[in-house]
Amino acid sequence: MSYDPSISLNASEFVAAWNSTNQGMPERVGSGNEATYDFTFDLNNITADGPTLSADTISTNTGPALWAGDVRTSATDENSSFNQYSIELQPNTLAVNKAYQDQRSSMTDDMCFSVATTATLKMTIARRVNGDTRVPYVRVFGVLLEQ
Repeated sequence: MSYDPSISLNASEFVAAWNSTNQGMPERVGSGNEATYDFTFDLNNITADGPTLSADTISTNTGPALWAGDVRTSATDENSSFNQYSIELQPNTLAVNKAYQDQRSSMTDDMCFSVATTATLKMTIARRVNGDTRVPYVRVFGVLLEQ
């Protein structure tokens, strides 16, 4: 971590945002090949004092952070439907990292990561998707990096 005199004394090196309400997912219920999407997950709360949040993008207002994002959804009909899609944080100065989400099983590697000064959580690939996000499991956490 590094010291930046322009940051509020009360600001934390940790940044967090999440969605406090369910968000409707786009619908793709046919099985088959994956499709490309550009769906943005809502981020409407923030815990840090210094950073600001606007238009579903969380920002450090200073320098780069290591971001981690996670999503949980529920399908419209839990008995006959399920969600399979990939999420990523944009922009990303590292290699693109698309985390696969499968509603039917818990995975140890289902969080996506990026390094940038801002973070927007997106669904970029979908095989099947419908239903809603689950509160509060749409979230992005960041840790400021040394500049």
